[in-house]
Amino acid sequence: MGFALSLLQSASLPASSPRLARTVEAHLAARVDDASCVASAKELVTRFRVRAGGSPDGDAAAEWMAARFREAGLEVEIVDDPLRDAWWADPWTLVVHAGGRDEKLEAAWPWFGSPSLDGTFDVTADPARAEGRALVAAQPAGGRPALWLVDGRAAASGHPVPGQAPRGGAPVFGVSRAEGARLREPASAGARVEVALSTHRRRAPVRTVVATLPGRDRSRHVLLCAHGDSDGGGPGADDNASGEAVVLAVARALGAAVAAGEIAPPACDFRFAIWGAEIHSSRAYVERQRTSRGGLGAIAAVVNVDQAGYGVLFDAVYVEPDDRAVNRPLAAAILGALADFHGEPGFPDRFTSNAALGGTDSYVFDGSMGTGSASIPSLSVFVSAFGSSSKTRRGDPSLPHRWPEVGDAVTVDFSDVYHSSGDTLERTFSREPFNPGRVARAAMLGLLRFAGE
Repeated sequence: MGFALSLLQSASLPASSPRLARTVEAHLAARVDDASCVASAKELVTRFRVRAGGSPDGDAAAEWMAARFREAGLEVEIVDDPLRDAWWADPWTLVVHAGGRDEKLEAAWPWFGSPSLDGTFDVTADPARAEGRALVAAQPAGGRPALWLVDGRAAASGHPVPGQAPRGGAPVFGVSRAEGARLREPASAGARVEVALSTHRRRAPVRTVVATLPGRDRSRHVLLCAHGDSDGGGPGADDNASGEAVVLAVARALGAAVAAGEIAPPACDFRFAIWGAEIHSSRAYVERQRTSRGGLGAIAAVVNVDQAGYGVLFDAVYVEPDDRAVNRPLAAAILGALADFHGEPGFPDRFTSNAALGGTDSYVFDGSMGTGSASIPSLSVFVSAFGSSSKTRRGDPSLPHRWPEVGDAVTVDFSDVYHSSGDTLERTFSREPFNPGRVARAAMLGLLRFAGE
């Protein structure tokens, strides 16, 4: 579903206006194009295969994002966050030779920390015969194989979920459930696996991009952010190239609207951050801000975007956590925008808020992780969370929502390729290419409404 710029008449906003007119909001929403969001995510995933914080691909992805923000007319800074252990792999191959046929294990993905390995090895599923061979197993355990082929850590889709390779041991590849089952079949007796894996380690700073659209009050800012690393391993199309695409789309839309005179500069600075590493970099931002002018009090609000691409169950947008009183005005602004534009192209039919699930950057700012401040409104906007559905409650049922479940129950959608090698562009965006645009419009209008109050 595309959502191209509509032919709405642009309008100017007096600096004293507390909120944009609906026609102006509609024009801003139309500046967010679904196809452009998908294109941004595609660039990130195809250009930078392993976007780990501190890796060369992570650094290059930060430079790419910084260039896009500059093109949008924003002030841009690349910040070196504290040192971190980084590991990455060059493009690898894993091919099974069996029964006169060669099969590339397409779903296979190396585990973090695996050492390099190059050669061809007999395949076995018998731990007693593991030494010097490629051992097919549910999990790494004892023995001395040359290579582990692990099929016991898989997403709901069956794609392998990379883990941490045992230190000092053989390299580990996650393989899909189907690939592991085939390697265990009697027909695979005598199979050999050919591997070419070159990996690297270094201790390095993590690079975060911070872009700013200047506002009328430069002493305060709202922050729209997303982590830029594929933190669970795998291609990271949904988690979190989709979130990066949302942040960039909002920056482009607002930057273009201000430059064209369609709206006045916002009430306060709008900052856009792409974290070099989830949690690690948002913590570093908090610590820098704590000692900066205005301290943590300069942060008027935070909206974090994580997994804005794909959900199995619903076409829906979620806002969380709604069980903190300080979050109520921000949540009401985002959900109110979704309610006001309900039924319009580019907006979701279903949306709701839910109680805290945890596990993402917004919680760094609200004090629950031992950083930040309980006085900072801090929310995440997303379309799915984790690798299986979860049932939670709506903390504040008075907030606007359109949700079919009765009472305060909320079923939170999930990704069946969460943190796996299946988190690909095809899996995420061929099914639901409209989701990043929907999240971008919700976050943008909600933050503008909140900042203008």
